[in-house]
Amino acid sequence: MRELRQDNLVAIHQTALLTARKFKPGETVDFVVVGSGAAGGVMARELSQAGFTVVVLEQGPRLGPGDFEHDELKYSYLSGITNDPAVSPQTFRDDPARTAERPRIGNSLVYARIVGGSSTHFTANYWRFHANDFNERSLLGGIPGTGFADWPISYEELEPYYTKVEWEVGVSGLAYASPFDPPRTKPYPMPPLPVKSSGVLFERGARKLGLHPFPAPMAIVSRLYRGRPACAHCGFCIGFGCEVMAKSSTLYTMIPEAEATGLLTSVWIAAHWPAIAAAAHHAEIEFFDAADAADVEVIAAQIVPSGATPGAREAHAVHFIDRALATFFSGWSQNFRAGLAQFQSGYRASNPASASFAKGGPDTQIAYLGTVDRTPFFETVRTLTLLGMFASPQYGGN
Repeated sequence: MRELRQDNLVAIHQTALLTARKFKPGETVDFVVVGSGAAGGVMARELSQAGFTVVVLEQGPRLGPGDFEHDELKYSYLSGITNDPAVSPQTFRDDPARTAERPRIGNSLVYARIVGGSSTHFTANYWRFHANDFNERSLLGGIPGTGFADWPISYEELEPYYTKVEWEVGVSGLAYASPFDPPRTKPYPMPPLPVKSSGVLFERGARKLGLHPFPAPMAIVSRLYRGRPACAHCGFCIGFGCEVMAKSSTLYTMIPEAEATGLLTSVWIAAHWPAIAAAAHHAEIEFFDAADAADVEVIAAQIVPSGATPGAREAHAVHFIDRALATFFSGWSQNFRAGLAQFQSGYRASNPASASFAKGGPDTQIAYLGTVDRTPFFETVRTLTLLGMFASPQYGGN
């Protein structure tokens, strides 16, 4: 059943691709839209349905329902479908006089670099602003040194467009359930998603406290809607793409509708994706200096040696370890440096004729590793090496 249903979803997705327009290199188009997410995807559909020819540029590949994975390491820590700090770092400064520095933990703004943009990996909460959100300056007063201002439009002016998007992309919810909700002209197009047992307990407790709990509006379909099946309740919403097409991302809503006009094509900057991946795979060492990187690479190569299958050296595990300690495992960096220094000094003390661990002979290296293989430092290198072996190749994996 699972395989049959997945095949059907892939077929639906591929059918949408058949209607996409293919423009010749010298052909002039009316509009080029940069990005295919919640803004770009909607704009592309509106323009193409109005009769304009449109090209959408997207920095990542186009994935279908069969391509998304429940891989928490890859998606949450290794930038599986999101912007990679090693390739496209962001900087934040509270003073323009400060020198910009690469992030040590990760980017502040995480967005998906695939067709559909961040609408593919957002949690899909779909709230409306309240009427007083549009005139907070008038209600609360100004804030010195800021551009805090009222919106130039009101909730009443925006309400028809809230309704339009809820019905066109597909939002599940329980209208009028909250006494604080602003007025609306139509209910949600679908009933809310089922509440989990924890939600039932939360609702009971909240009502006993005199609060007003209600199901959150979600851009996830709770029943068959415009050709897309209902949510399978896998629990992998935030940070993940939807393999059943239930999440109402532009990948499954706006882009296919734009392509159906025969006036739109999406050009992946992923035509250059191999070069981008190669840049990350062979990125310059950032955390280590050259000597430290050489030592760590040899340790990793002894943990997973080369043979009939590639080892840690061929998998460039040292690049993964370097990047991990510079970004998402930066909390380990101080202890790692101290452990590496102790490892190196111990090696030199026991092998004074050898300039460094990396330059020692294999027998000498193996013998010394046998004396430290139960230390926290060695365990950390072992853990990171194995992660590097099984990570996506563009992050230094095998």
